[in-house]
Amino acid sequence: MDADTRLVNIEEKIAHLEQYLGELDGVVREMNDRMDGYQAELTKMRELVESQNASSDDEPGDDGPSDQRLEDERPPHW
Repeated sequence: MDADTRLVNIEEKIAHLEQYLGELDGVVREMNDRMDGYQAELTKMRELVESQNASSDDEPGDDGPSDQRLEDERPPHW
């Protein structure tokens, strides 16, 4: 194999690697965007649970003792 053929092969491999790296970068960016969305959703859910816990602590009702927290409640199928 002569030097020109080797150089062409190396250039082809580099071109393929650059293309693959670009695709991989796109996937990583998409996953990062999804993770940011999941983090925002989790934050909202935590705030909702905390506000429900706070309101259930303030107002005792027919659902049980006022000191019971949402985390301690049994799911309806139990």
